[in-house]
Amino acid sequence: MTVISGMVCFLFYPHAVMATTHVEVTKNPPYWTYTIFNDEPQNSGSFISSLGILPMGGISGGPPFQVVSSPPGWTFDTDCKGYLLWFNGDTPPTNTHDVAPGQSLSQFQI
Repeated sequence: MTVISGMVCFLFYPHAVMATTHVEVTKNPPYWTYTIFNDEPQNSGSFISSLGILPMGGISGGPPFQVVSSPPGWTFDTDCKGYLLWFNGDTPPTNTHDVAPGQSLSQFQI
């Protein structure tokens, strides 16, 4: 398992905010599964509603990939080689499918 820590930009209606998060990546060839953790304090009010991934090769492109699964309520945008953005389909100000402070969400898989 690989753990990526740091700051991730997420959307929180009506503003974009920075939050402390980390992502765990589990490689089980041919699949890569991502779990995002919202490391903000539970009373912070900072919810995560998107997760961006730059696979090998970055935005300039790498080996082709396809999205295998997304968590319930989430969808994605990708070019299948250089970028992938998962986001939830909630209409603001609803945050039913956001990752709440102190929580995690998995099922992001390519």
